[in-house]
Amino acid sequence: MKIDDKEFWAFPTPSTLANADISELRKCKLSARKGEYIKDFSEAVESGKFVPESLRKLSHQEIIERLTQFRGMGRWTAEMVIVTSIGLDGMNPAGDLGARKAISHFFNSDKLMSEDEVRKLTDKWGKYKGIITYYCIAEMLR
Repeated sequence: MKIDDKEFWAFPTPSTLANADISELRKCKLSARKGEYIKDFSEAVESGKFVPESLRKLSHQEIIERLTQFRGMGRWTAEMVIVTSIGLDGMNPAGDLGARKAISHFFNSDKLMSEDEVRKLTDKWGKYKGIITYYCIAEMLR
């Protein structure tokens, strides 16, 4: 969709992702392996084997435990799901390399910070630390 000459994209449905060719997912700068993980997860959602809305009732740790059962889904991916989709306060995927690079870019002159350094810096942002980190990542990818 275009608005004022700017193009906006809707996130694809689980069905679209489950049925996508890996070559199409690779166009999004994903590795073939990550494409497989996305397809596997999308197939679980599409088939009803996994219901994302069920996560809303769980604690941070329970969500992480549930999501990391999926092949290719690690702790930091689960934390990013919490930040961007569930909206629970106080979560920050500071151990994720992309998050570390983004925070390091904007707050440490591109010198890569450790997970502990990122957590210490972002703790000052309180309940907004996860979403600010997400926006830093998004800005790096622009």
